[in-house]
Amino acid sequence: MRRTTWTGMLAMATTLAIGVPAQAAPHSDNAVQPASRTAAKSIAPHIGLAPLSADQITRSGATVSTAKLFRDRKGRTRVETGSTVTITDPATQTTVRLDVRNSTFQRMTRKPSPRPATVQGNETLAGPALSLGTADIQGVRAQGRAYTVKTPARGAIPAQTRDVTIWLSTDLQLAVQTRVGNAYEQSYTNIRAGVEPSADLFTVPAGFKEAALAPSRAGINESCPVGYVDPLVLNSYDFFLGAGYVWAVTDPDIGCFFAADGAIFEYPLSGFPTLPLGLPYDEWFVYDNGGGGLPFLPWVAFGDVAWLAFNGSDTTTVDSLIILTVWCC
Repeated sequence: MRRTTWTGMLAMATTLAIGVPAQAAPHSDNAVQPASRTAAKSIAPHIGLAPLSADQITRSGATVSTAKLFRDRKGRTRVETGSTVTITDPATQTTVRLDVRNSTFQRMTRKPSPRPATVQGNETLAGPALSLGTADIQGVRAQGRAYTVKTPARGAIPAQTRDVTIWLSTDLQLAVQTRVGNAYEQSYTNIRAGVEPSADLFTVPAGFKEAALAPSRAGINESCPVGYVDPLVLNSYDFFLGAGYVWAVTDPDIGCFFAADGAIFEYPLSGFPTLPLGLPYDEWFVYDNGGGGLPFLPWVAFGDVAWLAFNGSDTTTVDSLIILTVWCC
C-alpha cells in the first residue's frame, strides 16, 4: 500500500501531483517472524522494550559523525551529538532539541496540516526483501535484508533507485546497521542493553530557555541552495508508534522559496506538511499510522518526501528517504 500526498504548484506550470490510496496490500517482505501486527496485539498487548545505550556512527558521503544513543522502556530516545541533544517521545509525538552550549531548547510537536492533501494513486516502493541470513554485526546477532527502493519520476523530481541494506536485531529491537547505497551508513557499537537510563535524560534541564526554530543548513545543492534531512530512520516499538520530522531550508536572501513539495508513503507510513508553501523553510511530519494486516514482524516500509525550491529563474529539487521498521504490534 502506498500513501502519497503531493501539494503545491509552481507558477511556471511545473506541477507535482501524486496521492494516497485508500487500501492496498503491502509489499512482500521476506521477514523472519510469521506474525501479523493484529495477531501480535492480541497475543502480547504490551511486551515492553529493552532499554539500552550505544555509540552511533553515521557516515554521509565523506562526512563521519558520532553520537550517543539512550533508549528507555517507554520508547523515548536521547541522541547526543556534540553540544546538540535530540530527545524524542513517541507517546506525546514530541521532539525536543537541546543546545547545551547556549542552554536553549526547541520543541516540535505534531500539529495539523495547514493545507489540504490530494488523494490518488497506488504503488509499492520496494520489491520483496532479499534475505541476507544472520550474522554478528558489532557483536550483536542480526538478520540482514536487502531492498531495492524505486521512486517514480514526478514532474521535476527524477526517478530514483536506492539499494537499502538493514541488519535487524529482534532481541534488542534495533537496526544495528542501515546502509543506503554507498552514500549513507548508520551503525551502533558498544551496545549495552538491560539498564534503564535515568529519567532526567529525557527532560529539558532546569534553566534552559526556549528558542525559535532554526534548522541546520547542511546538504547544499546548486541553484537555490537547499539543506535537508536524508534519510530519516524511524522505529515503532510495541504501542509506541514511530514519528519524526523531515525538513528543508533554502536561502531567502537570493529570493528562494519552496514552490512545491510532496511525498510517497508505503503502508503503514503516513505524513503531512506542517507549513504553508511560499516560505524559505518547509517541514513534514511523518509517522506510523498504526494500521494492521502486516504479514511479518519486524516489517520495513519506505517513504519519500520531496521539495522544489524556486527563485524566479532556477529551481532545485531534493528529496528525503524515510525508513520505518515496525517491531511489534
